[in-house]
Amino acid sequence: MSKIRILFIISTYSHEGAGVTEAARGLAKQLAKNTELSVMAIALNDLGTQAAMSNWSEITTYKLRNSGLGFSTMLSRTISEIKPDIIHIHGLWLGIGVQAAFWAIRNNVQYFVSPHGMMDEWAWNKSKYRKLIYFYLFQKRVLLNSAVLHSLNEDESYSVKNILPDKESIIIPNGICVEDYKSTSYNISDSKKLLFLGRLDPKKSVLELVIAWSELLNEGKANGWTLEVAGSGNIKYEKLLRKAAGKHLNKGIKFKGQVRGAQKLECFRNATAFVLASKSEGLPVVILEAWASSLPAAISKECNLSKSLDLGLSFEVYSEKKKLKKSLGEFIKLDNAKLEAMGNNSLKYVNQHYSWVSIAREFTRLYKKYRYK
Repeated sequence: MSKIRILFIISTYSHEGAGVTEAARGLAKQLAKNTELSVMAIALNDLGTQAAMSNWSEITTYKLRNSGLGFSTMLSRTISEIKPDIIHIHGLWLGIGVQAAFWAIRNNVQYFVSPHGMMDEWAWNKSKYRKLIYFYLFQKRVLLNSAVLHSLNEDESYSVKNILPDKESIIIPNGICVEDYKSTSYNISDSKKLLFLGRLDPKKSVLELVIAWSELLNEGKANGWTLEVAGSGNIKYEKLLRKAAGKHLNKGIKFKGQVRGAQKLECFRNATAFVLASKSEGLPVVILEAWASSLPAAISKECNLSKSLDLGLSFEVYSEKKKLKKSLGEFIKLDNAKLEAMGNNSLKYVNQHYSWVSIAREFTRLYKKYRYK
């Protein structure tokens, strides 16, 4: 029996794709270990593509020129040459995603869509009117005709239902290669480090975090702690963050810039705790990475990992500056034993529920089910 040919469609192979690219890559790499599958990916070529390609070495990849607005004149020909059995589109508002879906409809090929949090209220309201036009021109048809609409959690499934009440979605979380982080170990010292790692974007509440932390430092409530911000983003926003750090820049607040590979692991290894107070997320892989590194995490409900808050595995913080300051102050006052227990329990939890091995198994079952429909 021939292999099932799975084609992933993503916006980019580079770090510009942030969590969506990371999630797609993690799933693709695990699927590629299955001898029953042949896994390929198409993305648009951008400035960071070449540097990122080593991370995709196990996957057959195709890089297409952006012909404008995220579409590519080469896409239909390329897909026709690949002859996929299943197309899996990661993310919304993506020209080549629309093109791939329309190709699949014309050629009677089943396709899946994973919005990766792009249908929740905050994400929907960002550039709302442009998205409404795009939705009724292209995106709605893409979603309604998908064989499978994939949500990362109950909250995202609810958001899908609000926009498309007649379209069901299956729920499968993002995952992580937990073994990649096993060399990290939880480390408590007199000098403690709170880590933010991710795209520097207003959605992530990074400015609110820096302002709240500056105020805690001014009031002497973060003594012995340093906030380390790792990541990159819009240049104007980065300048705003550094300005907000004020006199604490390179002292109580340090900016690492973009980190990848071994540098990223080193950030987790040297941290005491992790924070992400996002206003909107699908399912942030970076929190799973923090858990796999045995780090206690302070997260907002909008990170869509509410069960970890209910179980006491994570500590709840907020995206609004005043509430963030208060909750962060409470988090860093937890004693060492409590922080260590949270980290250890988080490692067990991520191993049990968010391993790519089990998640890839679920997707493989679905790919097989829909191959001949």
